[in-house]
This record gives sequence, C-alpha cells and structure tokens, in this order.
Amino acid sequence: MLINVNFPNDGGVVNNPNYVVLMREVRKEGRSVARVNGRTVNISLLKELGGILVDIHGQAEHLSLLDSRAHLGLLDRFAEISRPLSDYRQTYHTLLNLRRELTDLRKAQADADRKIDMLTYQAEEIEAMRSRIARIPFVEEVDLRYRHRVKEPQPISRAVMFCLMDVSASMTEDKKDLAKRFFTLLYLFLSRKYEKVELIFIRHTDDAQEVDEDTFFHDTKSGGTVVLSALKLMQEIAVARYPSDSWNIYGAQVSDGDAFGADPEKSRACLVEQLLPLSRYFAYIEVPDQADRPSPLTHAYQRIDSDRFAMKSVMARNEVYPVLRELFKREATV
Repeated sequence: MLINVNFPNDGGVVNNPNYVVLMREVRKEGRSVARVNGRTVNISLLKELGGILVDIHGQAEHLSLLDSRAHLGLLDRFAEISRPLSDYRQTYHTLLNLRRELTDLRKAQADADRKIDMLTYQAEEIEAMRSRIARIPFVEEVDLRYRHRVKEPQPISRAVMFCLMDVSASMTEDKKDLAKRFFTLLYLFLSRKYEKVELIFIRHTDDAQEVDEDTFFHDTKSGGTVVLSALKLMQEIAVARYPSDSWNIYGAQVSDGDAFGADPEKSRACLVEQLLPLSRYFAYIEVPDQADRPSPLTHAYQRIDSDRFAMKSVMARNEVYPVLRELFKREATV
C-alpha cells in the first residue's frame, strides 16, 4: 500500500493511488524485463519508483525506514504539504537574494564613506596650502604645479608601507572597516610624499601570512592571536626585499589589543630591537571594545620610547582622520 506518493515521470503507469506492483523478469539468456502494474517500463523508472516506496510489511521494511535521508520527504508527503513547502522554498530563496543585495549595498556605502574621507583629507590639504601661499609674496599657483612634492635626498624617493592587521574572531567587520580607512588615508599621505609607494599586507591570527588586498580585508581566518608572528614576518620581508638604505620603511599595525601570555612583551621587544631601527616610522592603532580598558598590547607598547613610534586608539569613523594627522605630525620631525 502507498501513502499518497506522487510518482515523478511515471508516464501514467501508476493508475491506482493505493496499490502498485513492481516486477522484473530475468531470463536465462541474461535479458530482463521490468514492469509496473503490468506495463513494460525501463529499468531506471523501476528503480526510481522502488526507491520512494515505504515497506509497511515485509522482510526488508527496515531498509527504507532506517534511511534517515528519506524521513523528511516521507513526512512531508504524508502531511500533504507540497504546495506550502514550495511556497516556503521560494520565500527562502527570495530572502537569501535580499540579504545578498543588502550586503552589497552596505559594502557600497562603506566604499563611499572611505572616498569621502579621502576627499576630505585632500580638501583640507588644499586649503592649508592656499593659506600658506597667501602668506608668501610673489608665488603663484602655476609655480606650485611643478613643486608639489617635498624634495628630499635619496633614497627618500620611494617607500614601502607594511599593513599589519589582526584578523582573529574578535576583530569584527566594523573594526576592520576602521582599519581599512586608516590604511587608505596613510597610503594617500605617503603617495603625496614619495614618488613610489609599495604596499605589503600581512594578516595574522596565531600565525602570519602575506596576502593580497582582497584577502587581507575580506577573507576569514580562524585561530588565536599571536602579534609577534606578524612583526617577525614584516622584519623578514623588509630585510629580504626592502633594504633600509634604498627604501623608507613604514609600518602600520591595527589590532583590538587582545594578546596573551608573553606575546605582548615579546612583540614590544621585537619592535624596539628589530623593526624600529629599520623603519622610518611605525604607527599602532588600537580598535578596542571599551575606550577605558587598556589592552595587554597597549600596556606593553606604552613603554616604547622612540621618535619613530606612535600609538592611538580609534573607536569611530570620524576619529580616523584626526588621529592620522596627529600621528604623522611627529613623523615630519624624524
């Protein structure tokens, strides 16, 4: 006996909703014939119909009933909910599409906000330049078109900017967005200062990797937090590819400050002993959950006494640009 089963593609051979007879004859010479309710069918249809039958009586009844993959479908058919189930699936797919559209819109908004930050930075720089021009007699704007770069001795014509970011689970998308804003504005600052600026992206959890920009900001990675791994990788890359007598080396590190055990002190020592001697400047930006709770990494970094190092905390988008300006006021004197 069948329990309200709708057979797909049966060609009308199941004409009785209560009974169906499946039969296969295997002849002595090897040929076989498959029949459903006395009508000849192909083997694939016989297999398809047999696969969705529920054995209520018989020696093999446990085989289909114990197949967990078939349980949900059997219950749905027994409850006769094929129409509501189809409507639910359509609604669910619509929901998934709307969620994807919302994610795209949010990303577009974030990109627009970052562009606003860059344009604001450029506008303020232009206004500052206009003010300086107004105080200098006999200087016209046309003269400045050929003098917009700061003239500095070699090897100050090129720089490399190391972007280091903690991508462990505690670094939320909002924190990564603040990091991207800071890195973007810093790159713009360096691009105005140097002829050539190269970017190196290093992400880390409990180990560090050099990755491309898209992976750096968008790819997820699980694991704990070992800050030292990123600092060591920066030092290795700088020594191997960017000798300090030919390149100006800048480091920009963003983290929520969560570091454990001996890692904060080892990271501080690595900065002081290995990275700062190689670097033109190193800036650390912390994106904490609470402004009044200094992190273990902040406690360690606070004891670094060097004109080549600066650190600040950022918790909102509108804080990124002012912090960048404040940090790199010191760099101008190095």
